[in-house]
Amino acid sequence: MLKLVSTAVLAMACGSKQKPTTDQSCEPGRCLTDISTELAKQKAASRACYETGLARAPEIRGGRVVINFEIDPSGMPDKVEQAARDDQIKDAEVITCLSAIIHSVTFPKSSKGKTVRAYHVFEFSPRPR
Repeated sequence: MLKLVSTAVLAMACGSKQKPTTDQSCEPGRCLTDISTELAKQKAASRACYETGLARAPEIRGGRVVINFEIDPSGMPDKVEQAARDDQIKDAEVITCLSAIIHSVTFPKSSKGKTVRAYHVFEFSPRPR
């Protein structure tokens, strides 16, 4: 069975020099737990991205994909791209598919007109034999 573990981490309000935070100063619907909850609803679609990639390119095997993105003031994901880390699945079709999933999620509007930077980590394991 394929195992998918995903987490989202609220990085910071755009323009801030602070380190990632999980404090309560975030706006409702745009906090760490809110982002994680919304993206967890996409687990089956994320798994399908990986399984399709694995069927096409078995060398992918297991691993992780880290996607950076922003949530604009209207609640739409923007600037969705794979993080620059070496220890990831780098299959372009899998990355495109996972990015499209993040683009499909709408978050609450910011009452303060803020952009939030975040990332999501997808971890995949192949089926046991």
